[in-house]
Amino acid sequence: MRAGGIARRAWSREGAIGTAVASALVPAAAAYSAGVRVRNFLYDRGWRRGARVGVPVVSVGNLTVGGTGKTPVVVWLAEELEERGYSIGVL
Repeated sequence: MRAGGIARRAWSREGAIGTAVASALVPAAAAYSAGVRVRNFLYDRGWRRGARVGVPVVSVGNLTVGGTGKTPVVVWLAEELEERGYSIGVL
């Protein structure tokens, strides 16, 4: 079975393989969630601060499972800003 097939099955918990893979990822998801909560708590309390990079930053999108159109927007935005004389870096 292709990796994309396994990922799709896990995402939808389809069949025994999909359920097994999705279940195996539950501890990782819980650890990630706990880490994000701790991080947010530290920022909310002011114990951690955001970094200043000294240049304007534009963030496009969010953590999503593809297909939301972020890449075309980034390409368009970068081209528009370059035409106006800005130096662009895309991460």
